Amino acid sequence: MHEAAAPGKISQLNFPREETIEYHTTISLPAIRAAQLRQVASKKGATSLGLIDAFIRASWDRTIGDKSLPGFDLTAGLDDDTRTPTVYFTYTGTQPVFLTVEQAHAVADGINDLVLGRATRFEVDAAYESYRARFVGTKKGRGFIFQIEDDVADASRQPIMVHGLTASIAEDLAESFRHSAAKALAAEQQARGQ
Repeated sequence: MHEAAAPGKISQLNFPREETIEYHTTISLPAIRAAQLRQVASKKGATSLGLIDAFIRASWDRTIGDKSLPGFDLTAGLDDDTRTPTVYFTYTGTQPVFLTVEQAHAVADGINDLVLGRATRFEVDAAYESYRARFVGTKKGRGFIFQIEDDVADASRQPIMVHGLTASIAEDLAESFRHSAAKALAAEQQARGQ
């Protein structure tokens, strides 16, 4: 089932609403392959997870060829009312959050600052339905928490979205925000040329 964009926003947008995505999963390997993986990781000074992660990232780039991450949907275009470049972010089961190009870059910068250890938290304002929203990133252990909060003044209200990220997934997500911001600017330039 898909839902159309809100009036005044990019037309032609359809966002998946009934998917679920797991944060972690288990991969089973034959014992011999698992032992080989551990030995290779040890020789390379890496972890087994690090090697698997590197393989998936490289394979994704070669095979899929885009900057997408399953569950996270970034769409770029022009706001129907203002004709300004806009990035629309959805996560499985959420309504779109609207960002300017500058806000999308600020989210990407905030994520990169977390990964590089230059910050332990960032916040970037955005819009969600009729509310103000904010992207919040925090360092937690070896990973990161990425969430969207709204400004509803109810202390018991849960964030719109909370997702744990590894460093490599955080890097990919930051790149997705940058890529979408560039696409939004390209849409504006194309519209001006018509």
